[in-house]
Amino acid sequence: MTRDRRDARLVLVYQAIGFSVIVVLCWLDEYLQLTYRLFGGVRAEPNWREALFETVSAVVVWALANHSVRALLARLYYLERFVRVCAWCRKINHGDTWIPFEQFLELDSETRTSHGVCPECEAKWTSRRAGKPEDEGRPSLV
Repeated sequence: MTRDRRDARLVLVYQAIGFSVIVVLCWLDEYLQLTYRLFGGVRAEPNWREALFETVSAVVVWALANHSVRALLARLYYLERFVRVCAWCRKINHGDTWIPFEQFLELDSETRTSHGVCPECEAKWTSRRAGKPEDEGRPSLV
């Protein structure tokens, strides 16, 4: 799993922890009378129905927020899979710089590159070379 995906999953974990703290505070408020202790006023009996309503409300909001964050992360992962390629020189956008494709492969995947000629290009160059001197029509190897 990449570092970015771990960081994204941490966002979901922190979100769940935050909503869990809200639920716990709802129940502690009823059990320990936190609002009375912190702000004074009239001391009331615990209202468990209110705590249950607050818990259900917090869970519904968490579910909506979790769904939205997951959808945004899925869209982000989809967009991050795109590689920007220059239409003219075919260099790759890597951060703030544009680098050759071969260098991009070596940086991101530690893949070494070599050059060859595909069968289509070989056939094209061979047909163009027919009837011409040996050196004309062949791409330079240097």
